Amino acid sequence: MLLTLFTSFFQIGLFAFGGGYAVIPLLLQTVLNHAWLTEAEFTNIVAISQITPGPIAINLATFVGFRMGGVPGSLIATFGVCLPSLILVTAAMFFIAKVTHSKLLKSVFHGLRPGAAGLIASAALGMMMEEFFFEKSLITEAAEIIRSLPGSVSVFSAAVFAISFFCMFKIKINPVFVILGAALAGIAAGLLGWLPV
Repeated sequence: MLLTLFTSFFQIGLFAFGGGYAVIPLLLQTVLNHAWLTEAEFTNIVAISQITPGPIAINLATFVGFRMGGVPGSLIATFGVCLPSLILVTAAMFFIAKVTHSKLLKSVFHGLRPGAAGLIASAALGMMMEEFFFEKSLITEAAEIIRSLPGSVSVFSAAVFAISFFCMFKIKINPVFVILGAALAGIAAGLLGWLPV
């Protein structure tokens, strides 16, 4: 198990170009393939990662490692996801001065940036579908989604999303307050029985 944790998270760290949210699709695919987490648990961990220090990949590696192998598992998984960056940055340090003005390197980054944006958008859409719709089958059938929207959308989730987006995009409220507000809204909705069981 420890070797599997190390190799899996090492691969994630090795191919985590774009970092942050861009690595979410790779993280999701890995934890689902190994049956370490469900999609709902993964979404919860991403949410928790927003209020804890450190990148999502490291937080997830630590959590999954601990769940699957206790403290040794969490240390191995976290080390595995961090090691590729350490190796690559150390190696790049020796060459960075020579390639800073390279047209080839600039071209690579011109391709990586929109690719990372696409990965982020894909992860965001997947998480929205998981959170906003009660029926799993809705994710795969676009026509079915449109047909059954009125009875299947979580109005609470859509409202929290819209208010959070507005607060961040228009009012520029500190993200910490948005996260705390969303958590309080969830508590209130749970107490009032508005959330699906």
